[in-house]
Amino acid sequence: MAGSSLTVFSGYRFVRHAAATRIPVAIVNRGRTRGDDLAAVKVDGGCSEVLTLLADELGCAPVTAAGEW
Repeated sequence: MAGSSLTVFSGYRFVRHAAATRIPVAIVNRGRTRGDDLAAVKVDGGCSEVLTLLADELGCAPVTAAGEW
């Protein structure tokens, strides 16, 4: 889960379901979330910064959006 406090139940239920079925959960977010206690990994930081660093470590090429949304 990235960039959500999981305050809204719809996001939190995904984390709960994954944890209940023993699927490891990683959370990237600034500050605490409702799912922190269920996560195998919690990274306290901004999504853009953390995921950019992760992509660099994994050797992933940057992706840029083409055209307008």
